[in-house]
Amino acid sequence: MQNDKTYFKTYPEIVSALATTRTEVNMLLSELDLLTRSLYMVNKGNFTEVMETGIRAKTALSISQLVNEKNREQVLNGLRDAINLLNYLGLTIAFEPNMEIISKLNTWVKQNVGPNVALDITIDKSILGGAVIEYNGRIFSSTIQTKVKDYFINNNVNV
Repeated sequence: MQNDKTYFKTYPEIVSALATTRTEVNMLLSELDLLTRSLYMVNKGNFTEVMETGIRAKTALSISQLVNEKNREQVLNGLRDAINLLNYLGLTIAFEPNMEIISKLNTWVKQNVGPNVALDITIDKSILGGAVIEYNGRIFSSTIQTKVKDYFINNNVNV
């Protein structure tokens, strides 16, 4: 049985590695649900089979480092608890970011906001460029759309 020190150090680290965005968090939760259901299957669809073929390889690898025959349910519940501790940083941008950009954003967020934060990315082409950032009830907008509106307002230009 794992002690509290291991729990608080290991589960959040695994969640942070597997789920950097809200989409990935939802995917991880689905995998954990599938694994939980598999605990009660005897033959086809049992835990071992789901670990091998039913979930992403990186999820299976991370979980396999913690799990044994007796603590499967405890590990799955521990990962769910760590997910429930996540905070989300909302990021609205005008384009679909690739994995490299998401990785760089995630690194910046972990270093500057905190380790227990996942990105909640929204695509809104109407902002044209820049970003809207939402965190802990605060909103910071630095978009081209906002700058154009401000220009017209500050210069009394009616369109």
